[in-house]
Amino acid sequence: NGNLVAVVEREYESRRRSGDEVEDMASGVSMNINGEIVELDSEFVDTDPAIEEIRVLDDGSMWVMNGHGEELERDGLARSYDVFDADGRFVEIVHVAMPFDDEQDRLRLLDDGRWIVIENLVSAWNSMYGGRGDDEEDALADDEPLQIICFQEI
Repeated sequence: NGNLVAVVEREYESRRRSGDEVEDMASGVSMNINGEIVELDSEFVDTDPAIEEIRVLDDGSMWVMNGHGEELERDGLARSYDVFDADGRFVEIVHVAMPFDDEQDRLRLLDDGRWIVIENLVSAWNSMYGGRGDDEEDALADDEPLQIICFQEI
């Protein structure tokens, strides 16, 4: 048991997934059990989660990637975050624009406000564990080096 310290909130409307998005999500749900791929029955809601990720930085600010954060890639943005101050008040929306491949790379916000992009992480992971790589596109991606790049706002 604990005591309620604060409530952090702001107006938000969930992003609706298209029928194709829901179908794509459902088509890839499987597990590897003792070397055998087992397809799983699954159901997905027709909206993205309200919160994808929460980071609290050293200064006490809270960065929240909402369900709209990943849809910005087509606009040349990597992510979008709602930023709250240390007292839980909404401050601003920050759009992160940097080179980023959502299928291969991972983006992480560090406690001190710098950003890390891990390029080609998915291919490196698949190579290490023998996953995927069965078509030409995956084979090309596997040839790319794993890179870790640190960005700092100037």
